[in-house]
Amino acid sequence: MLSLRKAQIERTVQDEMARFHDIESRLQQLDGHDHLPIPDVVLKSVPAQDYLSLREVVPGMESVRRLVETIVTTVPAVIGKHMLGTIAVVIHAPMYDPEAMDVEVCYLLTGNVLHAVTVSEDRILTPHPLPAIDMMATIVQVGRVDDSHIRSYDALAHWLETNQYQIVGPGRELLRQLPLPGKEEEAVIEIQLPVRKHEHFARFL
Repeated sequence: MLSLRKAQIERTVQDEMARFHDIESRLQQLDGHDHLPIPDVVLKSVPAQDYLSLREVVPGMESVRRLVETIVTTVPAVIGKHMLGTIAVVIHAPMYDPEAMDVEVCYLLTGNVLHAVTVSEDRILTPHPLPAIDMMATIVQVGRVDDSHIRSYDALAHWLETNQYQIVGPGRELLRQLPLPGKEEEAVIEIQLPVRKHEHFARFL
């Protein structure tokens, strides 16, 4: 009983430290907003694709990481790696809320998966079609997620504002290279935001 309580306390402390780090990083970015480098943003269309997903509202980035780890370690053993493509996270919340992040963790599929996959008693991944997007603003970040994640979003948001684009739907993160233990510096994540020109600006084009 004491061991279980100890584990719960350690998990709570980890979550609180992750929230603190998110807030601290955000404040640092706001302080240096005027000195942001020009990001390498690519505009592209994204085709429709099938995916296998689990959607949850979780308290912070640490919980998202744990959910990704759970799915990565369980799903390939059930379906087989040859059926699975890139793992991705769809961000459904229109505003960033570190206390309640509405995310959908999924595998993009390379084969036909027509059935649900049970991860645990209360977690089941189901197949869905991921819709095509006419215009995605994308940016690729390389390195430790803790160090670069908020900076990448801040730089992308600044680019969109400067170039008169507005976000028009849920964003996506494609984990091209997972931040594996001991190889966090090698992580590669592509951030994708569906966009269109601001209406008042588009009328003059």
